[in-house]
Amino acid sequence: MRNKIVPVGNVMRAMEACKALLARSAGMPGMGLCYGSSGLGKTTAVAWLATRENGVYVRARATSTPTSLLDTIGRELNLALKQRVDLKVDAIVEKLAQTGRPLFIDEADYVVGKDGENRLANTVRDLHDLATVPVILIGMAGIDRRIALSPQLSGRMAQWVEFAGCSEADAQKLADELLDVRVAPDMVHVC
Repeated sequence: MRNKIVPVGNVMRAMEACKALLARSAGMPGMGLCYGSSGLGKTTAVAWLATRENGVYVRARATSTPTSLLDTIGRELNLALKQRVDLKVDAIVEKLAQTGRPLFIDEADYVVGKDGENRLANTVRDLHDLATVPVILIGMAGIDRRIALSPQLSGRMAQWVEFAGCSEADAQKLADELLDVRVAPDMVHVC
C-alpha cells in the first residue's frame, strides 16, 4: 500500500475553497470552515493543504486561551513574542500580512463557543481582519451551526466545506492510487 494523499471529493472541495480564499478580492470575507464527522480525513487533508499552500497550521486545545493560541501561532511563524497579548497580536498580524500565508486552525471546536462567540473566537477574528489573510477553521459536525449563531463570525465565512463519507468513485480512486493490486470496479462498494 502506498502512502500519499489522494484527491478524493473532500480533498478537492477543501483545495478549491482555499484557492478561492487566496484569490478573493480585497475587502471580501476570507474565512473558511472545513467540518464534518470524525474519521472523514479533515485533519489529514487540511494539514496536506496547509503544507502545499505554505500555510501556518496550528491545533487548538481544550485548554487554549487567546494567549496560548497566539503563542502557538507565533512559534509556527518563528516569532519571539512579547508578553502583552496586544503586542502578540500585532506581531502575528504583521508577519501574516507580510508573508500572505493562510492560517489553518484545527480542532476549532475549542475556539468557537456554544453561541459562536468568546474571547478565543474574537481573537481569531481579529487576526483575520487585521492581517487580511485567509483563516480556515477545521472542526467537528455541528460547528457550522454554532458559527451561524454569531453574525460577526459567520459574516466572515466565505467558504463552508462539509466533509462527507467516501463515495464509490472516491473508493475506486483510493484503490487505484493506494493499493499495489488492481481492484475491479464491480468489487468496490461503499456501505
